Amino acid sequence: MKQFLKTCYLWWLYRKCPGYIHFAGNRFYLDEGDSLRLYRNGTYSPYLIDVCKEILRDIPNPTFVDAGASVGWFTVNCQHQCDRVVAFEPNKEQYNVLMRNIHYHNNVMVANLALWSTDGRRPLYIDPNNGSGGRLYATDNRPTQHIQSVTLDTALKMVNVKSVDLIKIDCEGAEGHIIEGFRRLEVLRPTIILEFTPTAMIGAKSSPVRMWKRLFGYGDVFYLDEQNKKKIPRNRTDSLCEGNYLITPR
Repeated sequence: MKQFLKTCYLWWLYRKCPGYIHFAGNRFYLDEGDSLRLYRNGTYSPYLIDVCKEILRDIPNPTFVDAGASVGWFTVNCQHQCDRVVAFEPNKEQYNVLMRNIHYHNNVMVANLALWSTDGRRPLYIDPNNGSGGRLYATDNRPTQHIQSVTLDTALKMVNVKSVDLIKIDCEGAEGHIIEGFRRLEVLRPTIILEFTPTAMIGAKSSPVRMWKRLFGYGDVFYLDEQNKKKIPRNRTDSLCEGNYLITPR
């Protein structure tokens, strides 16, 4: 009954809203059900957006990679500070909305790809009540799309990107596989903003311990406290809870 009521509410909300909001003088289109709640709230993850902009502001002609771009909220918010933005979104429906939202921005490149630890075809398990909640591991008998997955190294080569300054990773448990497949991390030395979802990572047969061992060796780690708008330093001995983290290369 609870799930049925949730589905009815999302259907009503989507029917009520016009399918877009006005942002930066243009229409910003929403996915079915408005998974980011942009129509209701007018924004999404404002503190994380501010952190991205703060990082990009200090870099001349930066390149920003948006991994798990969904409908493009981070992409569109950050593009005006960038020389180039590359957005990756595996869900075909989300990708189609993303393409509409980057129509006015000539410095944005979009790819309908999933990032993973290996190259190949994989099923994407779709959450019917949350367009941004697709996962690359089997869960809850969800409907699937068969998609192309690539490593971040392969993806950057495909779009001819030779340097990266900031990467945002929000990929529903795939973060460990993405970091594992990013073999040029220590060469390119980007700053990373990463959503850490340990339960989903384990579901994706990925090791949180192995991922954090590499990231702590790579840079300084901060927990991003969105409620209090603070960057809280973390070290190897800290217990890391689910949430968003900033990793700055040393």
